Amino acid sequence: MDLVVILKALSDENRLRILNLLRNERLCVGELETVLNMTQSNVSRHLIKLRNIEMITQQKKAQWVYYQINHSFKKRHPILLEFLYKELDKMAQCKKDLDNLSNYKQKLNPELENALIENINNISSQVNQTGIIPT
Repeated sequence: MDLVVILKALSDENRLRILNLLRNERLCVGELETVLNMTQSNVSRHLIKLRNIEMITQQKKAQWVYYQINHSFKKRHPILLEFLYKELDKMAQCKKDLDNLSNYKQKLNPELENALIENINNISSQVNQTGIIPT
């Protein structure tokens, strides 16, 4: 990937904020939009730009798509990422975003979340098998 293309993609504050959140964990669009206080379409547009430069990857799990920093990008550009992370650590907004993510995660009850996911998967399975949405 051409360095100019990578740097152009990184020239947007919202994309930097997304990378800041993804640098330590994978997140879905809904989590990103909540933490960043952005619309789903806006987050998705920025994720597409980051995917186009192969900086992030996506993995579909049930009805959610999770994003994370691409491991091969990390291997190809370790110095760029090291510099980027040091600069993100200095940005007040990025620090606030990490605090928002931590607060968001603390509010989630993992047992409840897992139960909801299981129920959604069961309903999806029933719909796929019967074509009827249970009431």
